[in-house]
Amino acid sequence: MLPDEVAPQPELVGVNSVVVEEYDPARPNDYEDYRREKKKKAMEAERLREIERRRQEEEEERERERKREREKDRDRDVNISGEEAWRRRAAMSGGVPRSS
Repeated sequence: MLPDEVAPQPELVGVNSVVVEEYDPARPNDYEDYRREKKKKAMEAERLREIERRRQEEEEERERERKREREKDRDRDVNISGEEAWRRRAAMSGGVPRSS
């Protein structure tokens, strides 16, 4: 097919544009309104980021607290006498501890 034989593409023929807002010469499109709206959206996005950052920090603090609690529990379990450890193992296995 030669370039002069190219048929018009249907999506390019009969394009209709729909005007959502009519132009009002008494109140032309205001750049200041655009800037205010853009600034408002940026502030809202920043506020949402700040809320998310605070939520993340609180979650991290809770996780650090849980970790400290686990370490205290572990330390408490590690610092027992051999006899106490033997009693605990015997109790977990269902055995009756003997007196020494």
